[in-house]
Amino acid sequence: MSSSQHDIATFSEDANSPFERIRKYDEQSQEYWSSREFAEVLGYGDYRNFLLVLEKAKTAYKNSKINDFDHFIDVTDMIEIGKGGKREIKNTLLPRLWQQLSKR
Repeated sequence: MSSSQHDIATFSEDANSPFERIRKYDEQSQEYWSSREFAEVLGYGDYRNFLLVLEKAKTAYKNSKINDFDHFIDVTDMIEIGKGGKREIKNTLLPRLWQQLSKR
């Protein structure tokens, strides 16, 4: 397999990864991931267990002099619950760098 064929194969595999399938884009075409969906892909059965990982990442960003508020955006989503009701849940929007760091 030539180098370019290998690069294309790698890209194809990456494009079909679970991380790429849950990628979203905002109004400025900036990509991001939902922390709730990301936790699910990583196998966290309970989102609360993932929150510790998220807080550690925010601390790492702060310690590296990167403003975490530019990279971690806390939002409130509405989800449907039984009988047509809705409930607010907390979520965090994650940048590309988070996706890359989680693979390490």
